[in-house]
Amino acid sequence: MARTKEFSPDEALQSAMEVFWQKGYEATSMRDLLERTKLHKASLYQTFGNKERLFISALKRFCMSALEPFKAISKSATPLSDLKQLMLTVCSSSDPSNGCMLANTAAEVATRNDNIAAVVQDSLNKRQQMLRAILIQAQDVGELSKAADVKVLAEYLNTFLMGFGVMMRMNTDKRQMVQTLETAFAQLK
Repeated sequence: MARTKEFSPDEALQSAMEVFWQKGYEATSMRDLLERTKLHKASLYQTFGNKERLFISALKRFCMSALEPFKAISKSATPLSDLKQLMLTVCSSSDPSNGCMLANTAAEVATRNDNIAAVVQDSLNKRQQMLRAILIQAQDVGELSKAADVKVLAEYLNTFLMGFGVMMRMNTDKRQMVQTLETAFAQLK
């Protein structure tokens, strides 16, 4: 008779995601993952496979969670204002030292691991689609000029957000980050 799992795979994945987000893929050891998830080695491997597969699951979880606010903003009556407010909230969060897990991963391992690179690219594509939907909504409600090229602006914002995530990891002065954010959004007319 097969034993039932005595742990929550969802909670274990959340814990693993937090370790990877904090330390990065390469610096995270299996020992770190076992300690944080409180799992035995066999349970971790049976449930998630190897370290790479666990990381990919954790990265997908992060990206899905990070996109949720964008979905709501794309239907907002003030999408640009709401997007800017979301970024200000992220910027002023109490501990931005982890930065953005997606940006961290792109910088750390995406160029050396095709499987991880595919997840990064897919996530960037999804975020860019969400940004484009937000910009179209902004045009519809009059926050953005109808003449604005939403494809180009979505690419601009996506690129900006990647750099913003990296700068957050570097613990850049919050006032400076807010000024940078204000400048980026001032370009959206």
